[in-house]
Amino acid sequence: MRSQTCIIPVGGEGTRMGGLTETVPKCLLKTKNGRTLLEQVVEFWSADRYVVILNNFVSEITSTMEALGVDWTAVKTTEMTLASSICLAQTVVNTPFVIALGDCLFNGTFEHEVLRGVG
Repeated sequence: MRSQTCIIPVGGEGTRMGGLTETVPKCLLKTKNGRTLLEQVVEFWSADRYVVILNNFVSEITSTMEALGVDWTAVKTTEMTLASSICLAQTVVNTPFVIALGDCLFNGTFEHEVLRGVG
């Protein structure tokens, strides 16, 4: 079962990626299949609505979300921690939700094995 809202925090600096994220946010890096991490997260969750928490690269992330043609809202953050950034989403989320990190991809029995433990 999919959640009605998918919160995707993508506001990090991406510093561990070195030079790869100087001009492109980590969530817009392309994988071997030619699609960005963000595109793949949106496709996987197939939510009714997405809330993207962002800090930098606002226009690039906006362009990507608009091209995907999904219902989404941007929440701008300047917070330094993931938890405090996610808390900002409470102003626009009033349905059941899932938090999907924009740089985590899984291959395998994700729903069966992993979602059982998500609270």
